[in-house]
Formats: sequence, structure tokens, C-alpha cells
Amino acid sequence: YDAWSIHEDKGRLFGNTLMDNFDMYAWLDYIGGIEYLVENDEGEYVKHEKEHRRIYVCSQYRGDVNKNVLNAESYCRDIALGGDMPVCPHIYFTRFLDDDSEKERNIGIEFGKMLMLGCDAVFVYASDGKISEGMEAEIEFANENGIPVKTMEV
Repeated sequence: YDAWSIHEDKGRLFGNTLMDNFDMYAWLDYIGGIEYLVENDEGEYVKHEKEHRRIYVCSQYRGDVNKNVLNAESYCRDIALGGDMPVCPHIYFTRFLDDDSEKERNIGIEFGKMLMLGCDAVFVYASDGKISEGMEAEIEFANENGIPVKTMEV
């Protein structure tokens, strides 16, 4: 892929500081197509397919926020140490978006959906057996888009 030419009608992915024409779906398509180069025995660089899956972490945020964030960080750590890349928007976007503001929460939810589209699976962590309204929406979105959902032991 050439990041500068993807969806030229939408504008450049990079270089547009105002991001007026930024197309998140084109970006996800672009990063989904990345191939890694590795050096072979002859010293040549050859294409190497990705080995690490992108795992979307679906877990509770609201309620006991401090406890839920620590839990989510622990789930991410387990995924990373298992060799996969955790994607956990609710502990990322809430650093700069206010979850108590409906407008900002909705922005975070939409960005989370965009990130999920680039994931290989959704891992659901229901601490105390609780599935929140937000988690239900994420599971439904994953199912609608054919992304495998796996319930994890907590």
C-alpha cells in the first residue's frame, strides 16, 4: 500500500495537520495491510506475515473506575505477554475524553468501534459476571461485523 494514495478522494492520510480529510476506515485498511520485513540467511529482507493478533479488550469501565482500569490493564498485560497486541480504547480515550460528558463518551465509543474493525478478535472480560450496557454494544458490534468474540475467565 501507498499511504499517500489510499482513497485519494478523501485526502491524504498523513501531512494534513487539520485532519479535515482523515478517513479512519482507510487508515485501518492501510494498517491491516502492513507486512513486516525480516532478514533471511542470505542477508536479504523478505516479506514476513504478521504473527501477532490484535485483540480488542471488552471490559467494564464505569462503576468502580479505578478498579476497572486496573483490571483492564491486567487483561492487556496478559494479552501482550501472550504475544498479541491488546487494543483497549476505554483506558486510552478516557485519558483525554470525559466519560461523564455524553458528547465526549460518544466520540470515544465511535473511535473504539473504528479500532475494533482492525482487530482479529474481541475478548470479553465480565468481572463478577457483569456485562455492562457498553460491553453489550461492543459485543453486538463485533457480531455484526464478523469479528470473533471470546468470553474470558476472570
